Amino acid sequence: MLPECAANAQPAILTASLAYLAAGLETGALPGRPTYLAGHSLGEYAALVAAGSLSAGDAIALVRERGRIMAEAAADQAGAMTAILGLNEQMVDRICTESGAEPANYNGPTQTVIGGTPAAVEKASRLARERGGKALSVNVSGAFHTSLMTAAAESFNVVLAEVQILEPKIPVISNVTAEPLRSAAEVRVDLATQIARPVQWNNSVRYIVERGVAIFIEIGPGRVLSTILKRLDLDLTCVSIDSAETLFNRANV
Repeated sequence: MLPECAANAQPAILTASLAYLAAGLETGALPGRPTYLAGHSLGEYAALVAAGSLSAGDAIALVRERGRIMAEAAADQAGAMTAILGLNEQMVDRICTESGAEPANYNGPTQTVIGGTPAAVEKASRLARERGGKALSVNVSGAFHTSLMTAAAESFNVVLAEVQILEPKIPVISNVTAEPLRSAAEVRVDLATQIARPVQWNNSVRYIVERGVAIFIEIGPGRVLSTILKRLDLDLTCVSIDSAETLFNRANV
């Protein structure tokens, strides 16, 4: 993936998500105030806009720089990512320790994406298969959300210093800690740190569910998060708003 492609892809996805969000609010497809907001990696920016912490313009500008910086870091340091299925988080953590790979996305109890150097990820994939799991290669240009992105996180921290960030009006669950971001300072640290740290999506969902939330609405292109949620052993209602049709259907419920 070329840096320019990455720099354009991230703001395009975010823009689409924000458009669905605005349309959902205007049509009534998103009635009421959400109890919590959360987003997986890039999706955290849409959540912060919805929470009033970032302006839409600043968020789009930030993710363009984020994409460029991450792509450049990937070009400087060869990396790979693989989804490990069928093994719990503890088993994947042990495999990572043995192989030199790192957890990148804790998506569910038995779905963890790992990253690292190609050799480390290849070894981890072999160990996962030997222990009864599946290893599916992820088609990306680098080992995102791992220590191979440390330089990118440091560079992005400089970019963040120039942007106005406000305290979220609605709790946004951090990708890094799986707990609410309560201040502008916490948001600023989180957005830089998440580039080189694993996404704690499984724990984020469980934090929200443990506080009585049972309805999740995914806003934006695709239904990846709804699919992940439906695979969890939880009694949840999952709704996706990713097209004019789904907007219309929700608005007329």
